[in-house]
Amino acid sequence: MTGLVTLCNANDMIKVQPGSKTLEYDLAYENYGQTLLVTNACTHEEGLRALIIDPASTPAEIEDTVTRTRQATEHLDEQERARHLVATCYLYCLEGAKGEHAFALAKALKEAKSTASLRGFAVPTYIASSIRWASRQPATEP
Repeated sequence: MTGLVTLCNANDMIKVQPGSKTLEYDLAYENYGQTLLVTNACTHEEGLRALIIDPASTPAEIEDTVTRTRQATEHLDEQERARHLVATCYLYCLEGAKGEHAFALAKALKEAKSTASLRGFAVPTYIASSIRWASRQPATEP
C-alpha cells in the first residue's frame, strides 16, 4: 500500500482512499441499525434483520458467526461491539452474492430517497470523500 500511496502522491489524477475492511463491512458498520441494508440477496435475511433490530439477539441461522464475533469483540464497549457484530454478520450473509446484493441495495436506496427510512443513513467517510474528489467538489469540514 505504501508504494501505491507514494505513486499517487506524485499524480494528482489518482487518489487512494482506503476503508477499514470492505465496502460492505464499512457500510454496515456505519449503519448498523438500518434494516434497509438487508435485501433479498442476503442469505439468512430474516436472521440478519433481527440482529440489526436487536444486536443482543442471537438468530439461529447466524448463531456461529454471532458467537465468534461476540468473543472477538468482548473488549469493546456496547455500541462498538454492536457495530462490529452487525458488520461482520452482514458481510457473512453477502458471501457469493455481492453483485446481486449491490443492485438490490442500490434499488432500495433509490426507492427510499427522501423518506423516513433513509433518515440517519451514513455514507462511509472515505466514500463521500472519494465522490467529492472525483466530482471536483470542495472538501467538507470534519
